Amino acid sequence: MVNAAPVVGDASRLRVLIVDDDEDGAHALAALLVSFGHEVDLVFDGRSALERARLGAYDLAIVDVNMPGMSGIDVCRAIRAMQQDGYTYILMHTATDRSNVLPAMRAGADDFLRKPTDVLELEARLIVVARVAEHHHKLQARAREIRSDSERAMRAARTDALTGAGSRLQLDEDLESVHALARRYGRPASLAVFDVDWFKSINDTLGHLAGDEVLARIAAVMRGELRDTDRFDRFGGEEFVVILPEQTCVDAVVASERVRRAIEVAAIPRDPTPLGTVVTVSGGIAELSPADGSVLEWLARADRALYRAKHGGRNRVVAAV
Repeated sequence: MVNAAPVVGDASRLRVLIVDDDEDGAHALAALLVSFGHEVDLVFDGRSALERARLGAYDLAIVDVNMPGMSGIDVCRAIRAMQQDGYTYILMHTATDRSNVLPAMRAGADDFLRKPTDVLELEARLIVVARVAEHHHKLQARAREIRSDSERAMRAARTDALTGAGSRLQLDEDLESVHALARRYGRPASLAVFDVDWFKSINDTLGHLAGDEVLARIAAVMRGELRDTDRFDRFGGEEFVVILPEQTCVDAVVASERVRRAIEVAAIPRDPTPLGTVVTVSGGIAELSPADGSVLEWLARADRALYRAKHGGRNRVVAAV
């Protein structure tokens, strides 16, 4: 029973769960809370209460202490155990039996509401609940903001700002990841190291801003020629690394030649060099070998193949032997 006529309270709007096997009393309490402007769900046993609590967070749960089957104290303990984000303020709804006070508080209850319900006492409790709910909502919002900031910082640390390719940090992680998976499951994997031909002359004759523009355009062309599963990272300076999971050396040569040709066809302009007036790249390819005890050895073989491509005339791809 509710011990007064409903009036409109001044607490902030709350989402409330009422748990009580006394259906008439529960409906009366729900009607009072709705008249205060709150959103109310109503259940009549502990199991149903936990099902509701799993579906969504409540600002307040008003739980009858004495219920058949699962007691209010058990409900309180279970709600506390399942909560990770957010906080549900729990009011234990009980008569004057003081023996339940300590067990309920130890189970996670925040306060008590006496039966029959006194409207002024209820309103006072709701004001406290609203303050606690507002505080926890702010904490949750701040936690989401911190997570978002952290995720943005992590993405920024793993993305090269100029080209949009993965950063050196991302490259290290990609190499370790693909190397470990290929080793574990006995699957092929290859990598290609690309270097922009005669890049120093671009910076020397056209300036570093022009050099940056060339790198950005090359990265865009390369990205358009790669599969979604390929890893594309900037090694540093004018060098890029493409990691090709599930690709043999033969597959990698085909893919790398496609990238090299696409850059040549893109006709990115530059001052004349021994190779002409457009930007070109050279590439060195290495399939992961049983002899590669580490990613550094794997990467070094591709780098040696790149060295051969550069000294063999540039604008070509060469596979490690």
